[in-house]
Amino acid sequence: MKIAYLNPWRNAAENQAFESLRAAARRIGHELVHCANSIEVHACTPDFVLACSSFQPKLNDTPHYAVVHAHRELYVTERTHYDNLLTCDGYLTISDSLARFIRDLTFAAAGSREAGFYFNTCQRLDIRADLHTLIASSRLKITYCGAHCDTGRAALIALLARHEGVEVFGPEQSWAGLDRKAYGGMLPFDGVSVQKKYAENGIGLCLLSDGHYRDDVISNCIFEVASVGAIAICPDIPWLRRKLRRFPLLHRPVAAPPLPGAADPPAARGDLPRPRCRHRKGQPSQGDLRAPFRR
Repeated sequence: MKIAYLNPWRNAAENQAFESLRAAARRIGHELVHCANSIEVHACTPDFVLACSSFQPKLNDTPHYAVVHAHRELYVTERTHYDNLLTCDGYLTISDSLARFIRDLTFAAAGSREAGFYFNTCQRLDIRADLHTLIASSRLKITYCGAHCDTGRAALIALLARHEGVEVFGPEQSWAGLDRKAYGGMLPFDGVSVQKKYAENGIGLCLLSDGHYRDDVISNCIFEVASVGAIAICPDIPWLRRKLRRFPLLHRPVAAPPLPGAADPPAARGDLPRPRCRHRKGQPSQGDLRAPFRR
């Protein structure tokens, strides 16, 4: 089976995910092809398309399945993302809250659509972190890999980087103000190098944006860290407590500001409210899109 991976980005997390997914697909006898646009999708004649970004609509006859991992606010504040999402034939997500959101969001447009369970996670690897040796020799390092970071989390990384035992990887322009002793350079997005670094240092730091934390949406980072048996330091969100029997190290971020009408962030409530969407005739305006989610 030939599967197209529709991704407009370069040197981003989606590119790292593609290399991992391509290795996983090849292991079980399938082919994953990277496509930057719909012209490339048409040229490769795939059986179906994994659309990993809502910046692009479906423009081909081939079935498109949207891989939904952005937080809800993106789709209710930016009309283009909402419209592009509705062009897809189906939806895939790992998040319980986003699966409910998709069902409710699609109700008015095409009848409720159920989302399949899927995520852009990494492949099976033989690399393993030798934690016993790293601990015995005091060589554990907190490792963060990221192409960009919002202001609050960048400040946290900068604070950590002042201390020994912290290593940060990503584009140099993203970490220009970082303590140079903690900056490890840019790792290639080849589906292996990032995991190797987690194994070499023993600890991976996983952070979420306010929107992802608020909506209980996990990052691929935890799967990359866990795939090599390293220690994962992750935000304390309900999804991790429900899905993982053996918890990683959980940290409680500074409470993210809730969406209008929400009383508390998800970690304080222990769950997320199911957004309600009323059926409207004709195409809803952007104001109409946001209104149901203020309740």
